[in-house]
Amino acid sequence: RLSAYAFLMGTGVATFGAYLPLYARESLGLSVSVAGSTVALSGLIGIGARIAWGRAAEHHMSTPAALAIIGAGSVLAQAAIWAADSFGTPLLWIGSLLIGVSAGSWNAVGMLEIVKGMDVSAAGRASGAVLLAFYAGYVVSPIAFGYSVDRTGSYDFGWGAVLAIYCLA
Repeated sequence: RLSAYAFLMGTGVATFGAYLPLYARESLGLSVSVAGSTVALSGLIGIGARIAWGRAAEHHMSTPAALAIIGAGSVLAQAAIWAADSFGTPLLWIGSLLIGVSAGSWNAVGMLEIVKGMDVSAAGRASGAVLLAFYAGYVVSPIAFGYSVDRTGSYDFGWGAVLAIYCLA
């Protein structure tokens, strides 16, 4: 199940990183540097969020509960990003921050689950399987997302698909 979750998160995170600046530029009219800052902000907030999520999952909640909260946060973040085209740029910034706190930080909790839940002799293989799933999602989603934007002339189908993917996670 963790590998399936990792695949879904990889799908969403890769699409966010690859296309959010382009979306911000094309759909919201932001300058190139400001559009690129949306992803930078997410990465910056993600540094602290990974530490906080790891600590919370280790001391204050179960790792499955933390992963569920991260998944729900990813849904909210993606909904904000998608809605920014209709309701304004502040939602883009909110979504970017939330991605850093949620989808961009899942791996700290996911790897903790492996360390806590696996026998030491199997932890390396389990980590490899989870990361393989994550990077498989990371590889396929930008291609599919870009194709959907090119075919439809809109980001709506792609952002909707990412929202559905986060809902599955």
